Amino acid sequence: MVSSLKSCEIRVDEPLSLHTSFKIGGRCDSFVIPESIDGIKSVLNFVNQNKLPLLVIGNGTNLLFPDDKFSGIVMQIGEPYFCDVDAIHESYLRVGAGISISRLLEVAVEKGLSGLEFMSGIPGTLGGAITMNAGAQRKRIGEVIERVKVINRKGEIYWIEHKEIGFGYRESRFKHSVPYSAGQEEFEIILSAELKLKRGDPCRIKARIQEIVKVRKSRLPLEFPSAGCVFKNPEDKIAGELIELASCKGLRIGDAQVSTLHANFIVNLEKATYKDVKALISEVQRKVYQKFKVSLDPELIIL
Repeated sequence: MVSSLKSCEIRVDEPLSLHTSFKIGGRCDSFVIPESIDGIKSVLNFVNQNKLPLLVIGNGTNLLFPDDKFSGIVMQIGEPYFCDVDAIHESYLRVGAGISISRLLEVAVEKGLSGLEFMSGIPGTLGGAITMNAGAQRKRIGEVIERVKVINRKGEIYWIEHKEIGFGYRESRFKHSVPYSAGQEEFEIILSAELKLKRGDPCRIKARIQEIVKVRKSRLPLEFPSAGCVFKNPEDKIAGELIELASCKGLRIGDAQVSTLHANFIVNLEKATYKDVKALISEVQRKVYQKFKVSLDPELIIL
């Protein structure tokens, strides 16, 4: 039984809508929050022995869960666990995958380290950001990642160097090894990462962070639940501009709506469902392709 898991907080029949920024999703059989590596190993042993599906998440800021029940285990790597920060060099940090980006930026200010300011205002955890190679202002988190510590399905722990991570535009090797099914033989769960930053003036770093956050708040529909930008930017184009020019701003299906403030956001006005969002994504793709012959690919992870 799942109650036998060690070093874990366990919630049975948990609504997944509580664990995504979209506030959408059905229930899962078991929602597990490991408190240590031993806790993660306990979960891995359990799903291996019982051949159960396992889904690993951070803060759920880039996920769309189905409304149906998830018959398996959802494991969250997040605060207050896996958040340790160690200075291993004057400009290097070793950071747990569960730390929020906002807290990581606070630590950077405290230590006078620059190089992460472009991540200001981006929600989620470090592990999730690495998985998606998140970023803004033409910069990506992968640019400051030296190596990543992971645990695989067998419980083996090892480091992966930057060149082996396969960072690309909203891509990394971890995005394709996220375990969804009981039969998936290989996957890797991020435990921590080493970041290479540079020395800077704490006051200037803090001021830059505050400036970026202020701009984001003025341009993004943060008053409604969403999962950030839904589509990747096509080569040499901006997805939001194409969506707006295709007259999709304000387009609505059920309680899912293309934001009237930022066209690459889909917001949950109140009771949007998985089907609402999926249908709206398809309609936006259809209208953009009809007008520009450009296919929009989601950066949102749709389960």
